[in-house]
Amino acid sequence: MPVAAAREGTERRIPAAWPARAGLACVLVLALVLRLARIEHSGFLTPYYAAAVRSMSENWHNFLFASFDPEGFLAVDKPPVAFWIQAAWVKLFGFDGLGLRLPQVFEGVAAIGLLYHLVARRFGAGAGLLAALFLAVTPLSIAVDRSNNTDGCLVLTMLLAAWPLLLAAERGRLGWLLLAAVALGIGFNVKMLAAMVVAPAFIAVYWLGAPVSRRRRLAHLVAAGLVLGAVSLSWPLLDELTPPDERPYVDSTRENSVLELAIGHNAMDRFIRPAWRRGGFREPQSGTGTGAAAPRVFGGVPAGPLRLADPRLASQLAWLFPLALAGLALGLRGPRMTLPLDASRQSVAFWSVWVLSCAAVYSSAGGIFQPYYLAPLAPALAALAAIGVTRLRTPASIIAALLVTAAWQAMIVWGIAPLTNLKLWIGAIPVVGALIVCGLLMLGHGRTRAALALGVIALLAAPGAWAIGTILSPSAGGAPIAHLAPAPALRFAGGAGGRGWAVPENSRLLAFLAEHRGGARWLLATATAREAAPIIARTGAPVMAIGGFIGSIPILTTADLARLVAAGELRYVMLGPDGPGTARPGGASIALHDWILANGRAVAPEAWRADVPQRPVTHGEAQGGRRAPRLYDLAPPHPAGS
Repeated sequence: MPVAAAREGTERRIPAAWPARAGLACVLVLALVLRLARIEHSGFLTPYYAAAVRSMSENWHNFLFASFDPEGFLAVDKPPVAFWIQAAWVKLFGFDGLGLRLPQVFEGVAAIGLLYHLVARRFGAGAGLLAALFLAVTPLSIAVDRSNNTDGCLVLTMLLAAWPLLLAAERGRLGWLLLAAVALGIGFNVKMLAAMVVAPAFIAVYWLGAPVSRRRRLAHLVAAGLVLGAVSLSWPLLDELTPPDERPYVDSTRENSVLELAIGHNAMDRFIRPAWRRGGFREPQSGTGTGAAAPRVFGGVPAGPLRLADPRLASQLAWLFPLALAGLALGLRGPRMTLPLDASRQSVAFWSVWVLSCAAVYSSAGGIFQPYYLAPLAPALAALAAIGVTRLRTPASIIAALLVTAAWQAMIVWGIAPLTNLKLWIGAIPVVGALIVCGLLMLGHGRTRAALALGVIALLAAPGAWAIGTILSPSAGGAPIAHLAPAPALRFAGGAGGRGWAVPENSRLLAFLAEHRGGARWLLATATAREAAPIIARTGAPVMAIGGFIGSIPILTTADLARLVAAGELRYVMLGPDGPGTARPGGASIALHDWILANGRAVAPEAWRADVPQRPVTHGEAQGGRRAPRLYDLAPPHPAGS
């Protein structure tokens, strides 16, 4: 009998019995509750992306090119697929904070159901249900799915690609492999090279497992690579081949190129961030940003081989890491390993290489880094942990796994400063639970599987606490992150991750601009997209971000700006007091800043701000970054008496 046929004949099917279906339904309902509970009060919103979705829902041109603003001046710094889904949703059901986040909720729940299928088809319904449950309660996955970021869509796309890939590896079928390449190529158009982090796992499992000759394996992989490249580059090439004056400028690039965006901002900048990208309109007058490019790290966690073991990052998704190691070791154990790998070992190898490749990339990312970038790790860790639990057969192996995992969780909880009474209690729950279960097993009381189930429940207490804390946190603007206790609210007007200064949230500014705008095409221009985003998201008004997201993107020259003003298309510009960082080499941002100061007239704050302080701002407050934004009128002054 041919190897492929034999392998197909021994494939373990997903059990159709009602207990498995009922269990999956319960897990999916739990996942939906965790992602929907209080979402209108405690979800994460990135105004930059919210503005883009509102603009993309206005017309097909903005939709196709992922325009940040309604006039199609600037495109966001990500591909459009995830935003297409959001824009279609808000077009059908209306634009609001809940509507922006609901697509990600459904994508997250769909990913959980898909992970169940991928694990259960080889390791049984029990393992599939555990994998789905582990992913459902992973704190970072909950935070990401409660946001308007693209990472939930990215994870779902990766799992959609994994499904035909595993079938291709088991059967040696080129068609399934090409389908996996198509799905992964779509993932590239969700978040560019972030989707390719799992490519080593795809290549490895097909090369080690496909039951065909080496020559055919190589030919199949080459064909899949060509399809992957074609699908990945379909939208970037469409954008590149469109004349620049017929599409928005690509944010976070110097040459107005999507390919530069993919290789630069969304790839190399994650490892080494060029100094020019840290720029703004003016050098800050104190302290930071004036030297060489420094790594931007979350919470002081530097890049390095042990980065993901730091409690501040491990608390996001690595609670069951020892069980995942057990899944790796026990999943590969058995009769002498030969090539091609059998189907079960293929699956274990696939999830293991997935984890290793993601961990290697994000451990070495010393440039732009945020915790939510780790979201693609969650499904593979959940799958391996579930496999590990179901492969624990003896009391000794159960005791060892529970004790090590409980100690690991206590290290995470107690390692995050400050150590509070709440953390002491939460860290003690898995330890006490594991000790009780282990004591029962050592004394011969209770059944092994029941004891293991109780131990797993105890191990879900700590991630559950982080999940509940994330749900109870006030609504936040910016990067999704899981919390143990409710975190301070971040205003919707803030920049991603809380960076940048906020545009006033009252209607006085908008009323002033509407009254004095005249026939100008643009309501307002701002130094960066971070200041423009809240206005666009709230009103849909045309606001120009003349320096892109960070303020130093060379979109306009002083001559361009002068032409816009002379033609009556732009009248008002809002600038920050100093700009968020250093200017790019060549001084274009500084030149724009100086042109605005030389040709504009400062508008009295009392005319457009409702929060004008009743006392003068002190020097210390100004140096501490509490100075307010400034509004400039660029219209030529009217002659006296006119």
